[in-house]
Amino acid sequence: MFSRFRAWARALFARLSMTEKVIVSALVAGVLCVLVAFGCQMSGWATSDGRLLNVSMPLKGVFVEVDEVETGWVDAKDDEAMRQRTQMDSFPQVKIRLGKAGSGEGELFVRFLNGNGDYAGDTVALPFKDGAFRGSESFYYAASGDRATVKCLDGFPRKNDLAHQANAQDEPLWSVEISEKEQGKPVRSLGRVSIEPYRFAKP
Repeated sequence: MFSRFRAWARALFARLSMTEKVIVSALVAGVLCVLVAFGCQMSGWATSDGRLLNVSMPLKGVFVEVDEVETGWVDAKDDEAMRQRTQMDSFPQVKIRLGKAGSGEGELFVRFLNGNGDYAGDTVALPFKDGAFRGSESFYYAASGDRATVKCLDGFPRKNDLAHQANAQDEPLWSVEISEKEQGKPVRSLGRVSIEPYRFAKP
């Protein structure tokens, strides 16, 4: 069947003028570029403009292991506490699940970065011990057991900036950096995960 299609395509291509052949070749090349770009987005490969970050799971530190990182944007109307305090239309959020391999204690640092690579909002320090978070909670983060949720509530000059970023397809993406901090030792980055547009999450 493929050989028949190839013969038909060759015969059709032979009947085209040089101008038509150039146009068809350009169209085919464009379609292939779109397919490759789509494949990169689905697989999480890094692209030249830094829009996607390829991160292998789990994120392994010395005393902690992160098995799962789920990023997304939250519509402020779904989170009354955040809406009242920030007046934002939407904001980025990360959900983290620790692995069972962790042994020891320290803090897991969570920091959001905007599309320019600048840190946005406060650094959230989540204490952990032996693969579990020590219970802690605020209106923009909560941690207990092996799970934690952190929301970014600062770093935006205008309230609609977040809504724009949440839906932008042609700009550098926001990301979240996860690091490990042992008492008396420097912070060790475990990895960064991109926050893709149109990936909306529940608070």
